[in-house]
Amino acid sequence: MKKHAFVIIVAVISSSLFISCEQDALVDPPPFEKKPAIMCLMTPQSDVIEASLVYTKPYYGLQKDEMEYISDALVTITEESSGITDTMNNYAPGMYSMSVGRITLKVKNWYKMRVVLPNGKEFSARSRVPPKAMVEDFKIASVKMGKPYEDLSGGGWGSYTVNPFAIEFLYDLGDPDFYVSPQLEGKAKNAMGEEIEVRISFADEILPGESNKPTSFFTQSEFYSGFGIEGPFKINTFFGAIYTMDEAYRNYYRMQMLQFEDDPFSEPVLFSNNFSDGALGVFGCYDFVQSTFEYTP
Repeated sequence: MKKHAFVIIVAVISSSLFISCEQDALVDPPPFEKKPAIMCLMTPQSDVIEASLVYTKPYYGLQKDEMEYISDALVTITEESSGITDTMNNYAPGMYSMSVGRITLKVKNWYKMRVVLPNGKEFSARSRVPPKAMVEDFKIASVKMGKPYEDLSGGGWGSYTVNPFAIEFLYDLGDPDFYVSPQLEGKAKNAMGEEIEVRISFADEILPGESNKPTSFFTQSEFYSGFGIEGPFKINTFFGAIYTMDEAYRNYYRMQMLQFEDDPFSEPVLFSNNFSDGALGVFGCYDFVQSTFEYTP
């Protein structure tokens, strides 16, 4: 009888433990602190500097589709070397602009953006204009075509030819304070002059400049052929843009790329921010040059 009672007690305890494990814990979410979110990406390629200002939304709780725009802030930009300041005008909900004129974007100059809200709270960030990429400083160091092979995974569509390649690009930015990023595509041509466009991608699309040697971008990839366009191929023509940027723009760009990754095991993407405490946002600068580049073995 005692043994039977002991079994019942153990069963009740086990059952209560199991039920307690299934119960949801009620935890209050962290308190929400509304912050201004400020975005301003400048480039010497434009004669207008624009900025957007909104308030952040709570991460937990009921979400609203509409944004809370900030249209009554004082927004200024100062060229630090000369001390010249100009005010941005609010032209739409949360949108501000300023024509380049009184303020001009000069290479390697620092600029300060200042945002003052109606309640007196003030936030600021700094940005620096990068050197514009020079076409003559971009070199195609090597282009190597690998041995083609057949891919039989096409099923009823037949097989495809896979064409491996390896390419190294060099750009002499000459300044470790700024970053460079080639955004290119190539043209693979056969003896008949038939072309296949080739996407050029790198493990790290943005690299810092170096003071004593060119920055190297290396890619090893492949493209498919067939469909009546047969090899062998050569890749001698490249086209696209060479971007240069300051650190703030580089961090923002990398954050954007991470947001599109589909890895379920990756860490949450932290928002890139270079504004003073109490605000979120990016004040950065970039430049670019577009061209076609030919490789001569």
